[in-house]
Amino acid sequence: MRAIIVQRKKSLFSANLTQNRYCFYRKIAFPHLKQAAVDTNFSPACLDNIAGEIDIIVFMDPAISETVRLHQNIQSKNRVDMETVYSLLFVTAIIIVIRAMIAVQNEINDRRLMKEDVDIERQKKEKEQSRIPFFRLIYYKFLEYFRTRVIDDFESIVDCDGPDYEMELKFHVHRRPVKIVIYLSGATEAILDNIVFLHKGEEITGKYRSRTFARRDGIKVVTYVPKVTLMDKIIFRFEKTADVRRIAVQTRLMKDKFEDYELYHSALGYFRTAQYAAALEDFLRYMKLAPHNPDFHLVLCQLYMVMENLKKAEQHALLAAVNGRDEIGLGYYRSFQRDRLFMETKEIERLNREADQWDLDYQYGTMTLLKRQEITHGLDGWYLLKSTLVLKLRRSLAARMRRNIQFEFSSGKYLLTTGLRIIGADGHIFELPRERFTSGDSPGKNIYITTRDNKVGTWILPNLSSGDIIELQFHLLCDEGRSTVDGRTDGFIILSPADYSCPTLSGIIEHRLPPDWPIEFNIGNQPDIVRRHEDSADGQRSVSFRIEKYIPVNNVDFAFENSFLNPIVSCGTAGNTWEGIAREIYNHYTDNYEKDELPPVLAEIIEKSGTPRRALRKAFYWVRDKLKYASIGSALGYIGKPGRAGAIVESGVGDCKDKSYLLFLVSKKLGLEAEFVTISTENGIIVENLPADQFDHILLRVNLDGHWHYLDAASAYAVFDSNPGYLQGLKILALNDEGTIETIDIDPPEKNVLIFTETFENIKADRLQGTFHLLAAGNGARLLDENWKWQSLQARDHLQSAQLVLRSFLPNILLKSYDRLSQTTNSDTFEVLGVHNRCQFSPLGERNIGIIEWNDPNLPLDYWQTLQLDRLFLFHQTTHININLIFSQELKNRMLDYSVPVSMGNDICDITCKTNISNDSLTVSRNIVIKKKFVGQDEIHLIPEIMTGMDKALQMALSFRRD
Repeated sequence: MRAIIVQRKKSLFSANLTQNRYCFYRKIAFPHLKQAAVDTNFSPACLDNIAGEIDIIVFMDPAISETVRLHQNIQSKNRVDMETVYSLLFVTAIIIVIRAMIAVQNEINDRRLMKEDVDIERQKKEKEQSRIPFFRLIYYKFLEYFRTRVIDDFESIVDCDGPDYEMELKFHVHRRPVKIVIYLSGATEAILDNIVFLHKGEEITGKYRSRTFARRDGIKVVTYVPKVTLMDKIIFRFEKTADVRRIAVQTRLMKDKFEDYELYHSALGYFRTAQYAAALEDFLRYMKLAPHNPDFHLVLCQLYMVMENLKKAEQHALLAAVNGRDEIGLGYYRSFQRDRLFMETKEIERLNREADQWDLDYQYGTMTLLKRQEITHGLDGWYLLKSTLVLKLRRSLAARMRRNIQFEFSSGKYLLTTGLRIIGADGHIFELPRERFTSGDSPGKNIYITTRDNKVGTWILPNLSSGDIIELQFHLLCDEGRSTVDGRTDGFIILSPADYSCPTLSGIIEHRLPPDWPIEFNIGNQPDIVRRHEDSADGQRSVSFRIEKYIPVNNVDFAFENSFLNPIVSCGTAGNTWEGIAREIYNHYTDNYEKDELPPVLAEIIEKSGTPRRALRKAFYWVRDKLKYASIGSALGYIGKPGRAGAIVESGVGDCKDKSYLLFLVSKKLGLEAEFVTISTENGIIVENLPADQFDHILLRVNLDGHWHYLDAASAYAVFDSNPGYLQGLKILALNDEGTIETIDIDPPEKNVLIFTETFENIKADRLQGTFHLLAAGNGARLLDENWKWQSLQARDHLQSAQLVLRSFLPNILLKSYDRLSQTTNSDTFEVLGVHNRCQFSPLGERNIGIIEWNDPNLPLDYWQTLQLDRLFLFHQTTHININLIFSQELKNRMLDYSVPVSMGNDICDITCKTNISNDSLTVSRNIVIKKKFVGQDEIHLIPEIMTGMDKALQMALSFRRD
């Protein structure tokens, strides 16, 4: 039988009188109802003990309702008289007055304790912060004692960071706080610097009262808000908090009747009484009001665990973790994976049978049976990546060489769990213990940059045999991207369905996301071999991409070969525009630049340089060489604030953002058009139909003489008059009003010049004796100069270090002396001349024969034949190599023969040879011009002929008559 009971305080309660349980609101229960519920033949007499607390009892059975009304009339005669009521009110008033007096006395005692220790600075701040009018303060005191309640744990969360840090008190649903008390345990001199009250991101202005008191165990801070109004966040900024051991916060709120508060406690009541369906219904209603409450997600995680829905349970465990309860939430998540981390063995056996039917060349010692990546979106700005990799060792050599297996994860990705097991060829299954796993910095980690933290996880493998199968599992929690001004995220994910290192039998990428989640997908490189499938189940949308029996394209000597050649699947938030993305990035890095001043050292360079081009050149070389490349200890905290430029110069270090910002200020001072551009140095591509922040590097371009010059002062190998060599031909996003995507121009060959001039007088000790002159310009000049400097720091003397460097250009040189005429500290050229011996001759009858060689380290002459030449070939830069050999009259008369290369000319390369004979000398000139950086599939058949021709042009066979 179901009854509805209305109390005098107008609070609604309900009790199920036919079951031995009851639910309640506001944590108030009626134990008598539980006693009455035992008897299914309910009698109104069971309400004798509580009739004085109840006005109306309405039963669903009309006959019983009449009985209850009659029973109420009888019970009303037994109610207490008014004198008793007045006595109770008087006693209550006396108690309230005494409590108020005690509180005032405690405050006086706290002030007395701290009076001797308060310094001038704290007194001044308290004086400024205690400006609430007297009568408003009295009003607050009245509210505190009569109209407020202390906040429950589930209603807010406290986040701190320091030593001089901000403490953030965040309400999951907008509240009306009146008083906040903060206890800083262990603190001796902590100072409250400032308080900011926020509602929906907007600051609430007004005078507030905040007082600091010394206590025996620390410091207490009492704050009254400027207005008793709705707010969702309060930020406290402290100073001198290094000795704080623990922080406790007590908040008093207005006793408003919030729907979320009642729903939460109602759901808890259902949960505790095992009414799980009703509890879930109220919890889901509560989630619409407070979706970011970590304590709620922990309770909902436990509810789904009881209901045996582990998918939902692990999702809410992660939501609790990302919203502030990381230790407990991740603990729950890891506990779910202990017995369900690995695949079904039958599934692996099925994959192994399919692999045996694949007619794959024996040279592939390892095969990927399965590469599966499952991404779960919608975790409050994060996503979950579950990765499965199953490898089969096909050759005993591959088994012996496989010492470990690794996976990488970078900044914004957190390792949740990992496991590895080995399924032997004999069927034995061995799960590796956790002691065999370690994680550390990736070999490719940039140790100078704090914003990127590349990690690698490594499993140490035991002895393996041919036919063994390795199953690796790891789960990562990844940052989805920052929010844009319109509330979207600029997240971007790029994955490969296939293994880059070996053939893949089956590769799967699956995205799980809410049905209305705004996301778009793109398949790059060979999209016809990747199958896409969409499905919906359990209120979620599933989008999967599958590839089968794929052999990767690799070994083309290109850093971005995987992004350019092999299939990739990327996704990004729908609705973003490149214009909006460019504006977001630009505002983040250049906000308030108009209020910034150019540092004196750069202003002096401009003043003394004369022309704008000369001033920008000198400023570029100063920023490149004088500021060490790093973000550690840099001026990151000044981004968006005045004085940033001066802070960068003062720190002596700067990353790509800092150095480009200084050159941007210089360009503006010179009246030059300048724009920031961003690029991905990790992937090398831009997925143009997915506007998102896909970038990890920023540089500047300046319009000089009607052409864009790209300046990358963060690179030690960059020069002013050439675009950055490793970025030429790649796409960038220009941070202008339109957010245009453009390609960095590839330098013409004339900008990267290498000139060899050698003059030989005679032959002594079976070697040519003479002088040399080496001139390099462009990016190659900077590489040569930097290598020269490094060698000079390591060799025993300067002559030896110079010879080590020159031998990479003039093989077998014996250096006698040299003189450096220019270097790339403040120019784009490197020039050196000297005296040397070259070309070791061998006697052959009446002849001396030998070979003289030249080299350009940027050319893949030594290994091009080992590359996979079917999709792409890469020259590291366009270049013009000029070789001039001058033989004296004596050598000209003794020369019997010399080799001449075959000339060629096509769209990729030109090779020419010229000989000039005069009365007193013989001059042989050779020119090699590389006109393209990228050689595509339609021209790649020319590469063997070109590389062979260049190899012959860079050497010369000589034959002289013996004395």
